[in-house]
Amino acid sequence: MNTRKLLDKMRGWIEHDPVMKLEALEAGGEFFAFHDYDSALPDRKTLAGLFVEWFTYDRKTTRYLKTPAEVFLRYGARGLKKAEKEFYAALARTVFGMFEVVSSDAEAGLVRVRRLDGEGEWTVLDVLGSRGMKAGNVLFARIIALADQPVFTGWVAGLPGGAREIRETMLRPRVGAGMRLII
Repeated sequence: MNTRKLLDKMRGWIEHDPVMKLEALEAGGEFFAFHDYDSALPDRKTLAGLFVEWFTYDRKTTRYLKTPAEVFLRYGARGLKKAEKEFYAALARTVFGMFEVVSSDAEAGLVRVRRLDGEGEWTVLDVLGSRGMKAGNVLFARIIALADQPVFTGWVAGLPGGAREIRETMLRPRVGAGMRLII
């Protein structure tokens, strides 16, 4: 099963479905309500990718009260094989967050990641990413936690600094409030 082709099929349906087009316009107004989106910004691809991730997997549509990924499973995925339907059903259970790279195996195309909050660890199939990722790198990503082989949804952003620095930055305000920093 080619997960990239399946994701592209869903994204294409979302882009061309008239109801999803309207939902995307409304969602853009919500997402960028407090931030002017300037397409000339150097990080525009990262911001646009984050919007697409949020819209596709997190934001419930106003018309169906389901995410676009869930709506696609219901209306756009007709006539698919059982394994393909199971893949699309797994999109309702994606894991989004900041992950520390534990290890990478370029030969096998695998990356072992752990959520920074400690709430899970996965070995993710990512042939291209496994070549450049090193232990200690931090990623902002979404994982499709398939039982046989977890994969990224395709949008992954590397964050500067290592996991230790990011944990310290995230916990700094709390440390002064009486919480211990445990790393």
